Amino acid sequence: MAQPEKPLRFPITRLAPSKWFKQAKGSSIWVAGYQMYKVPDSGLSLRPQLLDFELIRAAFVYGSFPYLDSSRVQCRYTDDGKIVLQNLSGIESQMPEAAYLLVLAPFDVDGRQGDEHAVRQRIAEVVGLLVAFEGKNIAFQHLFDNVQEMRPPGQSVISAVMDLPFTLPAPDLSTNRLQSIVRADVRIAAQPESVNNRIRLSLRWFEAAAHDADVDAFLKYWIALETLAMPDTTDIQPVNHSLASAYGCSMQEVGETYHIGRIFNLRSRIVHDGFNARIPSQLLEYVAAVYADVLSEILGNPCEKRAHKLITEQSVDLLSIIPAA
Repeated sequence: MAQPEKPLRFPITRLAPSKWFKQAKGSSIWVAGYQMYKVPDSGLSLRPQLLDFELIRAAFVYGSFPYLDSSRVQCRYTDDGKIVLQNLSGIESQMPEAAYLLVLAPFDVDGRQGDEHAVRQRIAEVVGLLVAFEGKNIAFQHLFDNVQEMRPPGQSVISAVMDLPFTLPAPDLSTNRLQSIVRADVRIAAQPESVNNRIRLSLRWFEAAAHDADVDAFLKYWIALETLAMPDTTDIQPVNHSLASAYGCSMQEVGETYHIGRIFNLRSRIVHDGFNARIPSQLLEYVAAVYADVLSEILGNPCEKRAHKLITEQSVDLLSIIPAA
């Protein structure tokens, strides 16, 4: 894109529709910024092009504007569970003059606190729609998420959803434990090619799920489990067989205790019926535990019975944490 003579410099709040709020005080907008590439100069340097969706405004702009860069914040955790944020003074940044997609959504409205989960979902939907029609260059790189107060002027940074490490178990770095992981990889390599490929693909889905959250993480965990143990993805019996073998119990006990069928039904309601569920972190942990138990059984490793431990030792009530329609 040719560099314009007079690039825009403006407060982003000017792009928000006035109809979103009855009063500016106590109101704010969520702004997600994306770098665009190969955008022809069609007057964006003089005036943003605005596109309105339901509770979303997409602004295609060429210019420069201030933002808060969360990637510059150094976040570490102490052993006693405290979060330490460093380099806070370095997060105030200025975007260089370039083409950007700014996706705006109302957040706090007339003093009513915003719903971060719902806003993230809606922005992802609109960006997905834009990319589906126009290709990745319309939102090539996600740069930031900021919340801008309408009055008085103010700005805060929104980081990605994070797990808190002190709520998770400590890794075992003993020599025996680490060597057992290497032996598992050797067993995977020894499988027939189709099984080997399925297991390794499932592990990539599992890794993606572990670094995601909510319904996206749930679906990725389930795809990992399907790829690992369900050649016919409509039949959960191979998973139940693996659990029965690992735990030395009957298929009936597996069904009554581990509720794989209910979890599969939740997956189906989300995928086929558009059920917009909020997935509790305990359910994500449980599906990950089932995956680990099934993987151990398939590889002939001693099963650590992680799913069973969640139910018994941590008193996880599956019937209460699986969202109902």
